[in-house]
Amino acid sequence: MGSEIPKQTLLFFLSEDVTDRKRQLINDFVRSIEDSRSWTICPPKFVDEASEIAEARADLPILTVGGALQIFSATGDGSLPRDLDEKNLDDVEALIHAVKHLSRDQSLSFEFELDGVYVGAIDNGISDRALDQGLLQEWRNHLDRLQ
Repeated sequence: MGSEIPKQTLLFFLSEDVTDRKRQLINDFVRSIEDSRSWTICPPKFVDEASEIAEARADLPILTVGGALQIFSATGDGSLPRDLDEKNLDDVEALIHAVKHLSRDQSLSFEFELDGVYVGAIDNGISDRALDQGLLQEWRNHLDRLQ
């Protein structure tokens, strides 16, 4: 049913220096949450990419180490069925909850992007206002208005 609905990617990534230990820790984390629930589209995938960006200092690549979760695209016009929108939110909340625990337990900092747009951060297990209010609460408010 959902194969024709456009999708977006919610990316979380380490927002501090990447070490081999942190890379392995995040890889293990993503693998551990794959089977933690029945994900709406598919489980999060481990991301480990280096990109060359013009602003990079001394031609060093920008490292992105984290995970990516595919969700159905919600345009805000009500075209996404409410049940799929609710499942999206459940997936995103479960992922954020798990990342908070990882962040707190390992004293790590993460940022979140939705299709390349910053939507918030978690530092030492605490999410910022952008993630809590700007993404999650606004999403809940949207769903409440659809009832």
